[in-house]
Amino acid sequence: MTDRYNIIVNGLDYVGMSLAELLARQHRVTALNIDVGRIALVNTDQPTVADALMTEYMANEYLSLTATNSSS
Repeated sequence: MTDRYNIIVNGLDYVGMSLAELLARQHRVTALNIDVGRIALVNTDQPTVADALMTEYMANEYLSLTATNSSS
């Protein structure tokens, strides 16, 4: 696949975080959330859920993933 899409994921709980990470391997992903703590975690390459594989992948691989609480 050569096309890269801009994708928005709403929420950074269990499902949203895992989808955002998986999609960010191939596409540009922006995650929307109201919790500034979760936003800060994602923007410092840390997952918002306790998962060893997700933590390892986020620390060691490039992901096109950012988080914000603004839709603009």
